[in-house]
Amino acid sequence: MAQAVMAACGIMSIMFTLILLAAVLMFLVSAFSFMVSMGREEAIAVAKRRFLYTVVGVALAVLARSVVVVISSSLGFADPVSC
Repeated sequence: MAQAVMAACGIMSIMFTLILLAAVLMFLVSAFSFMVSMGREEAIAVAKRRFLYTVVGVALAVLARSVVVVISSSLGFADPVSC
C-alpha cells in the first residue's frame, strides 16, 4: 500500500511541475497579449481573462496538492516533503 501511495506522489509531483510550467507559459502569453493589444478593448479583455484563468488554475493546483499532502501525511503514508 505504501508503494502505491509513493508512486501516486511521484506522478502527482510530475503533474504539478507540468501544470506550473504551463502556467508560466500562459502568464507569458497573456503578457504578450497585453502588449500587442494596442488599446483595443476586446483584446485587453481577452488578455485579462486569460491571466485570471491562469491564476485560478494555479490556485486550484496548489490547493489540490496541499489536500493530498495533508491527507497522506495524516494517514501516515508518505513524508509530506517528498509528496
